[in-house]
Amino acid sequence: MIAGTVVDGVTLNASDRVLVMSQSTTSGNGNYVVNTSSPPTRATDADQPGEFTANKVVYVQLGDLRSDTYFKFNNSITTIGVDPIIFEQATNLGDSDAILRALEPTRPLGFQFIH
Repeated sequence: MIAGTVVDGVTLNASDRVLVMSQSTTSGNGNYVVNTSSPPTRATDADQPGEFTANKVVYVQLGDLRSDTYFKFNNSITTIGVDPIIFEQATNLGDSDAILRALEPTRPLGFQFIH
């Protein structure tokens, strides 16, 4: 997955943020940044165990299948790249104001969906 690759109907550009959530090895799931000619790298705000908190919500902005949806992280991580990273689609998020406050650091960046 490099710049120019089409995923879920979206042509990726360098620096796009992508939510990878359905890898066969779940420790490879997470939030990534697309690079020009090398594999994507984990986003710097999602590359340490402490950045994966229970009920962390990620907004997916683009994609044919999952645009304008939210995904919740539900498990705990002690080692990135070893422990499973599991996101589930969030269907009942409750108070929308609280959700938007929780998403403030991530929502403007617009995650895309990789399945």
